[in-house]
Amino acid sequence: MIPSFKASFYALLFIAAMLISNLFLAPIFLSLPINPFLLSIISEVIVYGVPVVIFIIASKGSAFAEMSVRPLGFANIAVTAAMSFFMQPILMLISAVSAFIFPNTTTAALETYSQQPFWIMALSVAVIPAIFEELIFRGIVFGNYRNVPLKKAAAATGLLFGLAHMNGQQFLYAFFMGIIFCLMVYKTGSVFSSIVSHFTINFSQSAAAYIIFKTAPAPSADASSGIFSVLYLTVLTLPILAVLVYVFMRINKKAPSVETERAVDYTVSGHNENVINFPFVLYACLCVFFILMPLFSK
Repeated sequence: MIPSFKASFYALLFIAAMLISNLFLAPIFLSLPINPFLLSIISEVIVYGVPVVIFIIASKGSAFAEMSVRPLGFANIAVTAAMSFFMQPILMLISAVSAFIFPNTTTAALETYSQQPFWIMALSVAVIPAIFEELIFRGIVFGNYRNVPLKKAAAATGLLFGLAHMNGQQFLYAFFMGIIFCLMVYKTGSVFSSIVSHFTINFSQSAAAYIIFKTAPAPSADASSGIFSVLYLTVLTLPILAVLVYVFMRINKKAPSVETERAVDYTVSGHNENVINFPFVLYACLCVFFILMPLFSK
């Protein structure tokens, strides 16, 4: 199977598992006398785990190399976490802009989760997505775009990642995050860099939401109410973020050469596979349909 086709195929497999879970497993789980949030965690593990397990079995020993599952040094972990924390005002700004067009359902979801013990919220919102989404999108998908120029590979992976949220309000900042995560993996040579970044962002947002909803009234969903505050915070934190990016680039001066039997470095000349294929188009159509559905149901 051509690597770029394999990337799209496993992304499509993930979406298929998600839709099957929502349409068939969810009604069954909700009928069981068990905490629905715990059942949601089990459902997440199934949905995320299916494409990862199939990929590992099908790859016959080369899976971890293709997914860039390699150790990450302490300095990279610390700088990546700090960089991700100070990146959040930018993500909040992008999200606030998106909220002018699409309804903000994320706040309502976090408020619902905040009624549960924090460990359930952290596990469902931060731990499981950080590990499994990164193994799928930065590991399997981005890992199989090695015969594609870096910018195109990062953009395609970011697009698939943004669409996977099936939420218009989340699409833009997830697309932006997806590209950044790809560049982190490329520079460090390890998918653990994007896992650390993803976890830092989701965990800190979950913790902040949990504290806010436990101690104060729910924040306004009005997109214009807090956009200037977010813009001010973004400008305020940009110098810190710039310093952290500089330190990150200094630590990772040279992009690692990634050579396996089935994967080559993105910088190798003469390789430029097409990322647009049948599973890619089908994936995009399915996601766009569910993203636009709320706009037409008003």
